[in-house]
Amino acid sequence: MMGFLDPARPVPPAWNGAVQGAAAVASGFLLAASTEPIRAWFLSAIAWIPLYAVLVRVRPGWWQTLRLGLLSGAAYCVPLLVSLGFPWLLTVALAGWQILLWCLALCWVRRCLVMPPLAASLAAGAAAAIVEWASFTIAPVWGTAQCFARVWSAAPWASQIVSVTGITGLVFVLLAGQLYAAVILVTPEHRGRRALGLLSAVALYAGVGIVVSRAEPERRLRVAAWGWSETENPQESLPIEARYARAAEEASRAGARLLVFPEAVFDVTVGSRSAARVRWGELAQRYGLTLVVGYFDRSERQNLALMLSPDPGNESRPAYSKTHLIPFIESYTPGDGTLAETQVDGVNVGAMICQDDNFTDLARGYGRRGTSIVVVPTNDWQSVARVHLENSRLRTIENGYGLVRAAHNGISAIVSPRGALLAERDHFREGPGLVVADLPVGEGHTVFARWGSFVPLLWGSVLGLLEWHHRRRRRGGIAACSGAP
Repeated sequence: MMGFLDPARPVPPAWNGAVQGAAAVASGFLLAASTEPIRAWFLSAIAWIPLYAVLVRVRPGWWQTLRLGLLSGAAYCVPLLVSLGFPWLLTVALAGWQILLWCLALCWVRRCLVMPPLAASLAAGAAAAIVEWASFTIAPVWGTAQCFARVWSAAPWASQIVSVTGITGLVFVLLAGQLYAAVILVTPEHRGRRALGLLSAVALYAGVGIVVSRAEPERRLRVAAWGWSETENPQESLPIEARYARAAEEASRAGARLLVFPEAVFDVTVGSRSAARVRWGELAQRYGLTLVVGYFDRSERQNLALMLSPDPGNESRPAYSKTHLIPFIESYTPGDGTLAETQVDGVNVGAMICQDDNFTDLARGYGRRGTSIVVVPTNDWQSVARVHLENSRLRTIENGYGLVRAAHNGISAIVSPRGALLAERDHFREGPGLVVADLPVGEGHTVFARWGSFVPLLWGSVLGLLEWHHRRRRRGGIAACSGAP
């Protein structure tokens, strides 16, 4: 069976350079529209089809392929990064890096088109998964939040594959499916059979995802998170400590057993550290709540989250230290990655801070431990708040734990172990307040939590096996044509 780059396949004259460029730009813009600020996440399921149709039908040369990659990458990266409001130097660096990877991915996909349609689609998906993994591993400015597939957390039924493969599994499914769809659109051979096969695969994938996403653990723990934004009217706001007391009272009345506050709201020094911990401990005891308090220790130059139970002596508990700092923005002392846990009614609760949950190392650490709930105090800004929450939702599916997220200048949320958004409050639109929900107690120990470090090897193996099989069949075909035994 010939591949798409077979020289015998005619190229229609209407597919000139302008049409090819327009298709590349359309793909980039469609993908950009799937995220900020439009957030039409479902567009990422069709965004690559125009560009792939060009590759399948036109068979562009390598330089032409690079040009198409540059156009589509720029159409995606530039609007997205500008809308996120990053510093200009960071914007230029990220755009350049992403466009470079985009070009690399497209050239790799072109190389895969020497294979028959199904093998080419699977190989292209694996190649794209490797490129995306390289993106958030080699230059991990925002971790997996850099990956376009994070928007699929809005559809937990379609995202359950990440419990096995991490976010790169979504990349594989989306890219392989869209290349095969492009084949169906632009090549008439076996169109009906291929379309039926693709629809059957989509139906099976969706059906399994729906069943798994609805299988939430039965045990529940009532939890709460409180946050606010700097845009509220200062004349209507209360002092921070008064807000904390009010939030604890409201959470207690609502029956919550755990209350999470945002990142680094308080500053302490070596002289005030003990007194502050005693005050927070007294608040926990007064309302019978386990509190998670984010604060910045100026003496130690660390961003910390302290977990205080309502039991006497809670002020001596160690705090979790933020490990992944935001490049070019945060410059204090990072933590060493030591995980921190406490128990609430016999449920293990771990902690990360803000940027930490953009990365899989700490998140997988809690998943391997079988941690049931992870709390994430965070401090965002308006243009990145939704992006950060999208990525956080995938962490829960990957590792099988629930998430309690308390935001300053962002979105506070409670997310189930299957990625369902149980409660949320956008503090820019709704002001300060509490979110409360009965959170299913996760079980952890997912395949990805245990074996996630082998994911690049998985996609490399898929790509290698398909390439080996293609070369073997090709050698067999040449031997048959030449009359060799």
